[in-house]
Amino acid sequence: MSSGYDDLVSRAKASSEGFVVPEHWGEAVELEEGGGVFVGRYRGVETDSRGEPVYLFWDEENKPRFFWSAYRLRQGMEREKPALGDTVCVFRDANYETKYDDPGEPTGIAYGVASEKNDEPLPETDDDDTPF
Repeated sequence: MSSGYDDLVSRAKASSEGFVVPEHWGEAVELEEGGGVFVGRYRGVETDSRGEPVYLFWDEENKPRFFWSAYRLRQGMEREKPALGDTVCVFRDANYETKYDDPGEPTGIAYGVASEKNDEPLPETDDDDTPF
């Protein structure tokens, strides 16, 4: 193969290895179906490799956390429109059935979102990759 394609081959190889979560996103939040709750402060939104929003937060211990996009989560975040540093609560209800599901096997992730203004100073970070 011609060396003129080295960069292209390198990028294709990297994409075959799967999506790597940027370190500054922190740990993914995974809530228990039917009652899981997350309360944290809003850090902003980024876009993943599929073009989907990824919602960034600080948890109650000021550690970076994030949520992968889900339809109802996106709806809630768009409705609430939290500002940097606002307190946000995310509630996970029971899954709901979508038009793509087999009967009795709901896969839609039901989230509820509420937010309120928080004037406390933002948590300090020593991460140079922080997007804000």
